[in-house]
Amino acid sequence: MGDRAKVRYYFLEGWAVDGRYSLAPAMMSQWRRAYVLWGGPGSGKATLIKMIGLELQDRGYEIDFWRSALDPDTTAGFWLHPYGIVLLNPLEMSPLPWQAPGLIERFIDFTQFCNLRKLQSRRRAILDSLVKQKQWETKLIELITHQYYDPYIRTKPADPLLHLIMEEQRVLGSVRQYYWQGVTEEGWLNLAPHFLSECDQICLPEKDAMAELREIILEVRLLGQAVDYVYHPLNPGHLIGIVLPERHLAIWQGDPRNLEDLGMQADLHPQTREAIAAWKMERRNTKTLFIETMDFAQIDAYRAQLLQQIIREIEQ
Repeated sequence: MGDRAKVRYYFLEGWAVDGRYSLAPAMMSQWRRAYVLWGGPGSGKATLIKMIGLELQDRGYEIDFWRSALDPDTTAGFWLHPYGIVLLNPLEMSPLPWQAPGLIERFIDFTQFCNLRKLQSRRRAILDSLVKQKQWETKLIELITHQYYDPYIRTKPADPLLHLIMEEQRVLGSVRQYYWQGVTEEGWLNLAPHFLSECDQICLPEKDAMAELREIILEVRLLGQAVDYVYHPLNPGHLIGIVLPERHLAIWQGDPRNLEDLGMQADLHPQTREAIAAWKMERRNTKTLFIETMDFAQIDAYRAQLLQQIIREIEQ
């Protein structure tokens, strides 16, 4: 395939008042085949996804890596956009409705690489830890949305551009939508500076931004060029900018590299930090329980097999 290819890192999930909000269901119509890895935390799914993705990148394939909204250091999946192939870790995403027309799913159960007797002996401890994780996740969503609650943004009607974007996706079947910010113990992780390093940028005043973005989108659509849409991580229906990948151009309301322009101070409330730390501790506990039951040599052998299967799928 040639030289090392283009790689993108972003989030498919934002934070809404009633929980995480996923863009994945709206993107599923663009997926042709989905490989879905089922297994507990710590069973090796995220590592397998990342390793296969990097090997595909080294072979010259363009690839999008999806980071976990709850744990940005973890890979939630990847998308081989030109081929409509995705590899997913559903534990790192909100539940998906597997009903996209024409989508072929293959569900891969990681219990085949597990010592079931050991797993059964840890069942009660795993279930207790998962319950605590869910409790801390609920608390974390509550704290984040409370800290960044903005009555103006929360009650703001959906952007009129959204209908245009949905229509473009229906007609062209090839639209990227994503978020650039995720939360960590240290504060917000902002992927915008890395993502925009190769783009020229135009920053629009908020007053005129929607009208100007609409005109630009219409013009680009007439030319048949791609548009990527970027949303506010705390208000999933609010478009903050677009990327024109073929022009290496990004157009924004304000500056996406500056969190304050998005109404998000970088520092988290101490209670929020404590909730993240507690959630991560329970997550580590659960992972440890699963790790002790897994045969990672088998998983590594399977990785090579799955990589070859994906390559065959690409070449068909």
